[in-house]
Amino acid sequence: MANQVPKSKKNAIEIDKGNPFKNCKLGREKYAQVLTSIVQNYSDGFVLAINNEWGTGKTTFIKMWEQHLKNEKFTTLHFNAWKTDFSSNPFIALISQLGMLKKSKVDKVYKGFLEKSVIFIKKLGPGLLKGLAKKHIDDSELLNLIKVGAEITADDLEKRMKKQLEVESDIDDFRTALKNLVGKASSDKPIVFIIDELDRCRPDYAVAVLEQIKHFFAIDGIVFVLAIDKEQLGHAVRGVYGSDKINADEYLRRFIDLEYSIPDPEYKDYCAYLYDYFKFDEFLASEKRMVSELSKEKNHFINFASSFFSKNKLTLRLLEKIFFRARIAMNLFKESEYTFPGVYIYLLYLKFSEEDFYKNIIDKKLTINELAAKIEKNIDFKQTDNDLYFFLFTESCLLSFYRNYYNKNTPRDSYIEWLLNSDGELQFKSGLEKEQLIDGLVRNISFISQNNYSDLSLSHLINKIELTENFVSTDTEK
Repeated sequence: MANQVPKSKKNAIEIDKGNPFKNCKLGREKYAQVLTSIVQNYSDGFVLAINNEWGTGKTTFIKMWEQHLKNEKFTTLHFNAWKTDFSSNPFIALISQLGMLKKSKVDKVYKGFLEKSVIFIKKLGPGLLKGLAKKHIDDSELLNLIKVGAEITADDLEKRMKKQLEVESDIDDFRTALKNLVGKASSDKPIVFIIDELDRCRPDYAVAVLEQIKHFFAIDGIVFVLAIDKEQLGHAVRGVYGSDKINADEYLRRFIDLEYSIPDPEYKDYCAYLYDYFKFDEFLASEKRMVSELSKEKNHFINFASSFFSKNKLTLRLLEKIFFRARIAMNLFKESEYTFPGVYIYLLYLKFSEEDFYKNIIDKKLTINELAAKIEKNIDFKQTDNDLYFFLFTESCLLSFYRNYYNKNTPRDSYIEWLLNSDGELQFKSGLEKEQLIDGLVRNISFISQNNYSDLSLSHLINKIELTENFVSTDTEK
């Protein structure tokens, strides 16, 4: 089981109803509490955008927060916009969510709301046929109204739409009916209407959702929460209006009252989460490795990854990509092999972040000094403290293996002298005493030269990394 290929698509985190953040590895419950306080204190209705890039766990956070809101006695509605963008207009899908508010005490009010809604349904047909709507709407009364709207001809509809959309009284009647429904369904706290996956929708559909929330649904008593990647949504806006000159930020301000970005987790915590998620222990902590010198590689992997990535401030998406590829590559090692985790994590970092430099390594175009200078640029030795061993050992391995990869024909006994002097003395500009760094490097290189992996070439790791080239993570978790 140690060499199972990990899944690239994340399984949904199980959300405990009583304690929704119980399984959260990123310490995000405190942010849910802040947002809940804002929703509670600004209950007169507004639009809140939670803006984070794709791949940062937005959807999971939203689901956890929604359960937290329910535990705090809020009424919530959840609309996955991407699942309904097959239709030409989101109006039916939006009002269908309000059917979740229907209870015995609001039945009469709900029916009144539907009667006002039919005005808009008639305008927004005829593409909203009963057969399509039935896939997403479990409400016989609403389906009957949709059928009425679908019977209107396209020509007739176009004429009536132009005329009726200008009649403000129709909109006012709809909004008044909506206020009555919301007031009856949740009198002491606002209804939280969550709209997720908006940035994955067709551009025209995404913009239509924003427009309709603003003009038809924005009333006291409803707080809309948009889970978005604002940059991607901005591309959709420019696409709809057919111009890159459109100021998308200014456009989106018309619809968004408050914007919040979930802070990135601590890199140490996120690395630990990815280590567990991709099940590195199945290899690095396997029974065969734990009874040998190889047992040290688990600690080396965790410490090097956490320290190195936190110092270089990688995006969470790139971090996940590196861990995924690292785990795939690990399946190509034998359980009795050294993986040199710091070296191949660093090579993966270069492959994704500095591809030209990585290619120069493969093509043997670098001097030892150039390679050492690159490592120093990526590692701030003034901040290494307890991580100094992991960084120096990784650098020693990388330089030693590159020397073998470069195929320098030097005798073993002059190996260290060649490494330190063949391209000129290694240059360090870190602020630590150069002698301390050189001494550490020499000690590590001496250790490597005296062990059974002293003849290893960098190709040993590069080949494994390159064999993972065609593996692509298909994770859709936001």
